[in-house]
Amino acid sequence: MLPSKIDSSTACDKTLQRIEWRLCIAQAHDALHSLQSNLHAQMCVLKYKDRYLHGQGANTRAHNTLKGIEHQINTAANRYNDAYKALVKLALLLQEMGWNTVLRPLIQQDICGLTDLLWGETKGTRKLSWIWSISGVVGRKSNKAALEGPSLIFIL
Repeated sequence: MLPSKIDSSTACDKTLQRIEWRLCIAQAHDALHSLQSNLHAQMCVLKYKDRYLHGQGANTRAHNTLKGIEHQINTAANRYNDAYKALVKLALLLQEMGWNTVLRPLIQQDICGLTDLLWGETKGTRKLSWIWSISGVVGRKSNKAALEGPSLIFIL
């Protein structure tokens, strides 16, 4: 049983709590990276489908691909939420401060692509979800390559 799952009245070694803390931080960042990658893939498939696919067979295959990507997005969101819940509990036990300014609760409105506009927003007034500006996720080399790659140039 992990330290975050143990009742707070039960004693637990601080070393184990610290190990789980680091594990949950890594899991949260990994889940956010996966969420970003899958949102980007979803956006690319939707743009490709709208521009180039015609006919029932091609649209059915694209729809199945999008369902798979949606499943991966939901899995990543659930992984992040599980890690976040454990971090909340461990932060109290370890007296950690400031971590929740970087990692925040993930709500459904946060799970949106870079180019998705919320209802009533225009390109000049829209705000990016915090998942796209988090340090350690946007700064990864793979994301920089994806943002500079031909897929986004093609889409925009």
